[in-house]
Amino acid sequence: ALMTSQVATTMRNNIFGVAMTGIDMLDRFNLSMVRALQGKGKQSVSTFQGAASTFKYLTADNAVAEALIKTLQQDAPEQLSRVFQDAAMAESLIMKQTRLGKIGKAFNVLNTMSDHTFKKAVIASNLDRQFRANGSTLMKEMEAGRLGQITTEMLNDALDESLAFTFQRRLGGKGATTENKAAKAAVDLINKSGLTVLIPFPRYMASQAKFISDYTGLTLIRRGATGRPITAEEVSKTMTGAAMFGGLYKIQEDNIKAGLEWFEAST
Repeated sequence: ALMTSQVATTMRNNIFGVAMTGIDMLDRFNLSMVRALQGKGKQSVSTFQGAASTFKYLTADNAVAEALIKTLQQDAPEQLSRVFQDAAMAESLIMKQTRLGKIGKAFNVLNTMSDHTFKKAVIASNLDRQFRANGSTLMKEMEAGRLGQITTEMLNDALDESLAFTFQRRLGGKGATTENKAAKAAVDLINKSGLTVLIPFPRYMASQAKFISDYTGLTLIRRGATGRPITAEEVSKTMTGAAMFGGLYKIQEDNIKAGLEWFEAST
């Protein structure tokens, strides 16, 4: 727990969470374009309209996300607990409130608050986008008192996205790909064999590998090589990755011309 609770680590997670919010927005813009090219005009419009949802529920509508999660925790406590049960809390429960367990939980407060804030916004955003695809919005459903109509599939999709957003992706399970099952087997091996001393966060690293694959185009290459269908979401992420690479390349090119290092900027 202490390894994830350092203030510097929490700040890095916050910075990357903000970056992921921007990446998510760009993903949605690209997905909207892909769907428009596919002739899916209605889906393209709803996708575009929900592009800034995650940002909205992190900022102006943060209270809405908080209210949503409190309601969902009453309706589906077990599902929500799997997402919001952080490592330090789990450790302290296992240790039955020993001194070490209490210390781990106390030191992990900042990291937990940061983690939960992003997850709540992503869950609200995902559900809002699902409702928009059917001609409604999350706010309309909440005002009408229809949150009880959220299906298990809708909620699981929202929870899975919140875990992927924070690099805690679920591995294995029903419908998992061969690569996903292999990643789960590797993560389980590391956790059970004590190799966490050398690789302390195997699930985080597996999630990072998936992120890199999606945004560098490796996922599309694998799909083409194996003959599996390519989804619009996978295409949009590759487009986002290409845009990010192009932008960073241009910045670095300007830095080289100005005699600056990659981490420096001219004033």
